[in-house]
Amino acid sequence: MALLGVLAVIVLLYIPPVTHWIEQSRTAARGHDQVRQLKRERTRLRARLRDLSGPGAVEREARRLGMVEPGERPYVVSVPQR
Repeated sequence: MALLGVLAVIVLLYIPPVTHWIEQSRTAARGHDQVRQLKRERTRLRARLRDLSGPGAVEREARRLGMVEPGERPYVVSVPQR
């Protein structure tokens, strides 16, 4: 009986560290996911910066937003929805 009691105490002493380890593992996994997401965002932003840094980038961006130069005639092309 004493041996079973000692064994029970040892098992009870291991429970908090094991639960703490599991919690840390989950936290680390969330951190790794966040790092991957931020790396993808950084890659996207670097590509955007590269696109906006080249020659004619300001004009391309302005035209993408629908702006026209003075004296130009703007056209709107509407595509019928299906």
